Amino acid sequence: MSDEKTPTIAPSPVELTSFAELLGAAVAKGVAASQPPKKVSYGEYQRRINAGRPKLRRDSFENGFQIPEQVLSVNEITLLNKITHAGRYIDRLVEVIIRDEGLDEVVELRYNNATADQRMLRAQHMKSFEDMLQQIVAAQELERVELDEVADKKAERRRVWGNNKAMRDAEARSAE
Repeated sequence: MSDEKTPTIAPSPVELTSFAELLGAAVAKGVAASQPPKKVSYGEYQRRINAGRPKLRRDSFENGFQIPEQVLSVNEITLLNKITHAGRYIDRLVEVIIRDEGLDEVVELRYNNATADQRMLRAQHMKSFEDMLQQIVAAQELERVELDEVADKKAERRRVWGNNKAMRDAEARSAE
């Protein structure tokens, strides 16, 4: 080993100052980023969550149990609001009942799911609650189109009072 000392170059005061400023800025940025988030009250939190979310127009029940609005997705709420009339859907596995409770209307969805066989049968026809609602709404829209077509055909066949041969002949004679 040699006793020779390696030469060191002392940094200039200008470099030290710029380094100190750079280090200070980085530390200040890190401290600002590590601040805890602003506390939000429960009411503010609920308003943020429900902003732009549709409201459920009617109380809804599934197999006798009320469906809380908080557990429903936006699509499920929209589909439940689109249900218009009662009936049996999805190969008669699901029954939709719309009834009045005082001034309010209630939608009730019933299907069998007590045994494993019933649950397996239901799983073959619908993947989820949202899928079940989509199938029900699609079937109701088809029913509505068919009913409109039947009503249009009846309207075409319906005779208006006073529009018969005798009346037309009388009007033609009076016009002469």
